[in-house]
Amino acid sequence: GVKLTTQIIYAPYTQEWAATENYNSEMDITGDGISTYVGLETPIDYEGFGFSNLKLDTKLSFNTSQNARESESNIRRQIRSGVAGSKYENLCGATNCYDGWYGDLSQTEQDLGYTADLTGDLWGGDVLVGADLHTIRANRRRPEDVFYYYSTSVNSNIVCADADDVACDDGDQVSRRRVKYNSFSGTTSFATGALYAEYGMLFDAVPFGELEVRPGLRLERETFLGNTNLAPRFNATYYTDWDISFTAGWNRYYSANMLSYALRDATPATTVESRTGTTSGTDIIYSDDWSYLSSGTKYNFSGAGLKTPFTDERTAAVSFPLPFLGGTTRLKWIEREGKDQFARDSTDSSLSTYTLSNDGSSSYSSYSVEWSKEIGGDPWGGRHAFSINGQYSERRTSNNTYYVTSDEDEGVYYKGNVIQTMDLNVLTGNLDEPILFNATLYSSYLDDSLRTGLTGRYTMGYDTIKDSGSNITVDGESYDIYEDGYNKARFDLDMTLDYDVIREEHGVLTLNASIDNVLNRGGNHTLSSANPYRKGRTFWLGLTYTY
Repeated sequence: GVKLTTQIIYAPYTQEWAATENYNSEMDITGDGISTYVGLETPIDYEGFGFSNLKLDTKLSFNTSQNARESESNIRRQIRSGVAGSKYENLCGATNCYDGWYGDLSQTEQDLGYTADLTGDLWGGDVLVGADLHTIRANRRRPEDVFYYYSTSVNSNIVCADADDVACDDGDQVSRRRVKYNSFSGTTSFATGALYAEYGMLFDAVPFGELEVRPGLRLERETFLGNTNLAPRFNATYYTDWDISFTAGWNRYYSANMLSYALRDATPATTVESRTGTTSGTDIIYSDDWSYLSSGTKYNFSGAGLKTPFTDERTAAVSFPLPFLGGTTRLKWIEREGKDQFARDSTDSSLSTYTLSNDGSSSYSSYSVEWSKEIGGDPWGGRHAFSINGQYSERRTSNNTYYVTSDEDEGVYYKGNVIQTMDLNVLTGNLDEPILFNATLYSSYLDDSLRTGLTGRYTMGYDTIKDSGSNITVDGESYDIYEDGYNKARFDLDMTLDYDVIREEHGVLTLNASIDNVLNRGGNHTLSSANPYRKGRTFWLGLTYTY
């Protein structure tokens, strides 16, 4: 009765990439991941104290991944291309062009985990008791210093004192500021542990139906912030005698992405340096001699006494058969409130190190209606399942997370202010979300050897913030101008097809095909010189062998 399960997944990934409006920005992006586990499922021959049908399911896992970029350049320079007479005139279709990129960067992760779940029957209900342990180690590395030159000045009287100055051209233009990204190798490690339990009870003596109640608790601790958190879970469903069911739930979820914050801790702050020209007659002489101006943001999450961010979720739903048409209709409501979210302290005035707090909050609510039905066989022996649903949702956030996935975050100009793109996400998060409608038809033919899927999606128009395509210079630096915009309604259509080419007793070979964006819609994407392409119709073809 013992069942042993093993799994090994190896997923290599490579991509060649270059940024638009950038020259000498080519890079190779690689990603290698290995996921393994050994699982043991063991029945326990024990009955007593109300327990029966006990089973212990344990799993030992090890996952590792490496993501890296290899760039041909670790020097990036802003170039003014719209100045008449410059050797860079009309270099690209924008006011500013860029040369080079941000150098090499790599990140590796290892996760050793162990889980154990004990399930069984207890006093007429079903019980689950479990444990989840993980040790996580990660490294983020930049092997060389990287420089980004900006605040470009154009003047025919510019004289470069150093012939090897990469950001100066005689009689043309010069960069007066630069951001230095220091080389580093930061390693972080921490552990997480959790104990959890839930108990399902079915009451069949309630009026006009049955009531299923499932309370639960999850106690967890992680060593990064050093917090111990208790998360309650509860779900209840009332099944009536008229095929109508009512479901309600209340659950708390604590943030689990501590690795992102730990790696941010291990990343040093950037440094901003500047230089000024020396006037000699009509010449403006610039030397390759830089002075410290300011430091970039340094994030410190560990040791800051922060609470773990969490989300409280409330759900309610009702399902019932639809008269005359049959099938099942479901109305559902979801509300989530994010509390103790990471944010910058409102009294913090530091320019180099953020003082973090738990003052952030967020909210999300959605309302949806869905109807689904299985359709009987057709003259060609096919079976079909059809569903249609619509959803309205809205969200709001007071502070966006101060963890960003990239160090190369730049500012934009919006309504009279220069703000970081990460802060722009806060504004877009407060705008109206679109109303969605989806319709799906799944079909199977030839004794389920041929399976097809057709999905249509209609998105109503909604407000947003867009790049206007124009630029503005503030304190000698050029920024993209963002403005309020409107995304028009759109309709998308996707198709899938799976066909079992070979069906034998010990294995099945399946052909997988799909077409995304069948109608080749351009979508809500404004073409510009910086973004001259938009994704159209996409094809996928593959083979799967199951044995």
